[in-house]
Amino acid sequence: MCFQTCYACTRRGIRKVIFMNKMLKLSCTALLAAALAACSSSSSSSEGTDGLNGTYTYHIGGYDWGAGVDKVTVTFDSAVDEVSPDMFTVTETKNATDWSSETFEIKETTFDRKVEDAYLSDAQGVKTDSPSKYVTLDLYVSPNDGSPMNYDFNSGRNSWCDPYFLTIGVAEGQKLKSEGKEISAVVIDTKAAGKTTDADSFKTASFKAEDGTEYQYAYYEPAEKSNKLFVWLHGGGEGATENSDPYIVTLANKVTAYTSEAFQKELGNAWVLAPQCPTLWMDNGKLGDNWMENLTADSLYTQSLTELIDSFAKEHDLDKIVIAGCSNGGFMTVNMAVANGDKYDAYVPIAEGFIDTAITDDVVNKLKDLPMYFIYAENDDTLDPEHFSKPLLSKLEEAGASNLKVSTTKNVTDSSGKYKNEKGEPYEYSGHWSWIYFDNNESVSNDDQTSSWSWIAQQIQ
Repeated sequence: MCFQTCYACTRRGIRKVIFMNKMLKLSCTALLAAALAACSSSSSSSEGTDGLNGTYTYHIGGYDWGAGVDKVTVTFDSAVDEVSPDMFTVTETKNATDWSSETFEIKETTFDRKVEDAYLSDAQGVKTDSPSKYVTLDLYVSPNDGSPMNYDFNSGRNSWCDPYFLTIGVAEGQKLKSEGKEISAVVIDTKAAGKTTDADSFKTASFKAEDGTEYQYAYYEPAEKSNKLFVWLHGGGEGATENSDPYIVTLANKVTAYTSEAFQKELGNAWVLAPQCPTLWMDNGKLGDNWMENLTADSLYTQSLTELIDSFAKEHDLDKIVIAGCSNGGFMTVNMAVANGDKYDAYVPIAEGFIDTAITDDVVNKLKDLPMYFIYAENDDTLDPEHFSKPLLSKLEEAGASNLKVSTTKNVTDSSGKYKNEKGEPYEYSGHWSWIYFDNNESVSNDDQTSSWSWIAQQIQ
């Protein structure tokens, strides 16, 4: 399966998700056999009209845990009379990390996908009641189902699964009909003809700083003219790789939340800038394998990132700027606050990685009067709050911080009601993933219950 996490993730944290995947591994052979049987049934001959050939496109949604392939639209060469969910089988084949392996090897694996709904549609997947050559399938997604991305534990990076394809067939005992006649055979290409995503409203561009650092970035332009800019700094898992791109930044976490009607309305329209770090935001040039021992307050990217933000703001005439980020990006949010002070209007560090040994009196003095909203979960065992968020907050409070908000939770659980554990309780995510609450505007301050989005809006009025 595909899990989004940060560079700092420990094996102890990874082991928490292994048990959820062991049953998948044990059943993989059976699932593959079922998929092969379904594919065989879709192309078998029987009495009826001529066969149908088809191609498909798929849609990638942005979810709390990351990306999920949630919809498939099949284009047949002739119209189909009617469809239902039980008529189809779908399997997903992709390169995925084997979480039960001691070395966390990546191998090609096939998974069964649940078809939640099937309906006749137009080419864009909009439902129709008339016979159509387009059939859309809604697929079940969850934190453990349907991601087109894979997290490589050994490199600490998310990347697009390669290969990634779907095998779509007609279920055993089912028949499609065209003009009232049964179709004898159905063959659907396994290679996708295209894809769409929830992040398609983002555009991409590049920037080269004076020191030669090159950034790829995604950005969103609001529908109405605005002077506001929301900058999102990703976690370690979304740093650049050889085959990476900024859309990994927008979909590995739910950056699409910031283009939503709710977020845009709250902020009064805002541009969104999501740069992709060439390595890690907390990279100071000497992390190595003992990253925790070598963390400092410094980053190789402080000056170049400042140049990117300032250049983008100048190009689009933006003078109200908020910087937010999670994990590695939370570290960088604090780093940028130390470096730039009130040059920017507010800072939102989430599950931040600014280590306690780097908190000097100078750092505290530079931060204490800046608008800052910290978010973390008590059970974060990737960037333990005892060594990161809590020490910094304690010193800021002692220094009399003038505009400081803190939102804490015991853990991070699904609040949608869609995902539950074996006991029927809300699904529990890694405690590190407290940005999920921010993405859903569910982070509220401990002192007066001010929501994080509302607080940001107040800073950039």
